[in-house]
Amino acid sequence: MRIQYKIMTAVISASLLCPIMNVPVVAEEQDFDTFLNECFVQLVDKDYLTVHYSLKNPENYGVTVPEPSLGEISWDDYEQDREEAKAMLDRLLGYDRDSLTEQQKNEYDSLESYLNDMITLNTYPYFDFAFYASGGVLDAIQTNLSEFTFYTEEDFEDYLEIVADVDDYLDDCLELTQIQAEAGYFLNEGQLNETLDAIDAFLEKTDDNALIISFNDAVDAYEGLDEGTVQSLKDRNAQLIKEEVIPAYEEVSSTLRSLAGSRKGGDAVCDLEGGKEYYEALAVSKTGKDADVQSLLDTCNSFLKRAMQDYLAVIQKEDYSFMYETIEMESAEEILDYLHEQMRDIPEMPEAQWSVSYLDPSIASDSINAYYVIPPVDDRSSNVMKINGDNVYDTNSLYETLAHEGFPGHMYQNVIYYEDGQSVMRYLTSPIGYTEGWAMYAEMLGWSWSPLSDDANTYNALSTAINYVLDAAVDLGVNGLGWSIEDVEKYLEQQGFNTSIAEALYEFVTLQPGVILPYGYGLAEMMNLRYEAQDVLKDDFKAEDYHEVILNGGARPFEKVEADVHTWLYGTDSPAPAVEKSGMSPVMMAVFGGVAVFAVVMIVVVINGRRKKKHGA
Repeated sequence: MRIQYKIMTAVISASLLCPIMNVPVVAEEQDFDTFLNECFVQLVDKDYLTVHYSLKNPENYGVTVPEPSLGEISWDDYEQDREEAKAMLDRLLGYDRDSLTEQQKNEYDSLESYLNDMITLNTYPYFDFAFYASGGVLDAIQTNLSEFTFYTEEDFEDYLEIVADVDDYLDDCLELTQIQAEAGYFLNEGQLNETLDAIDAFLEKTDDNALIISFNDAVDAYEGLDEGTVQSLKDRNAQLIKEEVIPAYEEVSSTLRSLAGSRKGGDAVCDLEGGKEYYEALAVSKTGKDADVQSLLDTCNSFLKRAMQDYLAVIQKEDYSFMYETIEMESAEEILDYLHEQMRDIPEMPEAQWSVSYLDPSIASDSINAYYVIPPVDDRSSNVMKINGDNVYDTNSLYETLAHEGFPGHMYQNVIYYEDGQSVMRYLTSPIGYTEGWAMYAEMLGWSWSPLSDDANTYNALSTAINYVLDAAVDLGVNGLGWSIEDVEKYLEQQGFNTSIAEALYEFVTLQPGVILPYGYGLAEMMNLRYEAQDVLKDDFKAEDYHEVILNGGARPFEKVEADVHTWLYGTDSPAPAVEKSGMSPVMMAVFGGVAVFAVVMIVVVINGRRKKKHGA
């Protein structure tokens, strides 16, 4: 089984490739929804953390809670999971898709895409590095433990069992890492240094370790525990962290250092044997679009060409004081309240509760701004957001981060989708390209609602959007097509960017290959489809109509999203006919009004290597 996805992390659950178990044969008379529910049960009930984070009341779904542990992993799991995914896919393909309802077709498409990803990615176990600094098992362990929800007193005992299993689990991960390293597959130097730095940050604290503090806070917040039980739980957890978890992290650090230099190839994914093939499969999974790398790059380029016109139009104005405008709000709670009140042109959201707080720096990944914790599928009342204060350093960045994680981003998207009683299966199979694409698009909507001037809003929205899509384009070029730093320079020059950022971009995408794709590519897809709609409908375009088409089907592969938009525009899901394109990006014309377009010049777009927004939708 793929190491990164063995642990069900609360914040990236919808992008997980969860363990696939055999699905019982579905009798012809049983309907498709029954089949999906059976699949859901089979996917979650063999993994404790998956059950715990997915369901508050698992018994209501016929799910038996496994013994609390992180489980065991081995090299043989890859082939086993691949075969089991094939078996489930065969059963899915046995249904006549054309006979299903539109909602069922969306479920069908998402599950099919999910299973195909599982099958393909498990073909490349040598590339499945457990110890990336961001998104690897260490990150997953820390997130799962710090975000663990205690519904009953028994959950505290289960939690301690999980903590006690960390050392054995990491031993399994190290064994697989050593197999990879012996074959020449290992972290590059930059990736290794990032991981070692993250471990060092975790190890800096002992008595005040973040996993001790977060557990103590949870014990204190739980009502009904007597004083003796409270102290006993705290002492037991502290002992486990100090005597088992910390030494396990030290062992990981020591072993990884000993394997330094094992990599047989350059820093990019495609520099390794089989790397191009693996990266193409990774790109399909990360973007939610079944297309080759060049086609994905073309989508990014299409957005950049159009967005740059708007960006240049605003930054070349004589008065550029708008660049320094700042949102004057005191706290994250105030910003969320403001965004919630301002929401327009999107479907109304049911009532929901939420909370927002800051991460302990010792367990906050350098590459993460914030994340949204997906609540259990049967308890949508609680929505939690966590912010990395080291990366979100001013109110403007906090504003767009909360638009991404909260309103109208991940939290909004999850609440409106699951409130309608959609299939629980999508909780596991939602393509991350769609979910992150919507959240990035939500940032742009958020800026259109901000109290700043129109120029400031345009500037902030496009600065962020161009950065993400440019990062994704270079990721595709470097890791998928084999671009060198010189090739990145040529690409930047062709796109109208200052070539001085080439080396920084190359380093960023080789440190975290594929990580930025759901964000940058997903945004490009969402925006390009809106551009197309505005070009076709012109004055008849209404943002609320576009959002209804995008959102009503829930998170799904982009082929399906494109087909839905084309059906809305042309009455058919076939490829769109050519339409006359305006010089100005329609979304910015609609939101901010038209401005003159200036000649393209060489500019620098600030690249922030910490732009990834981690979340669970």
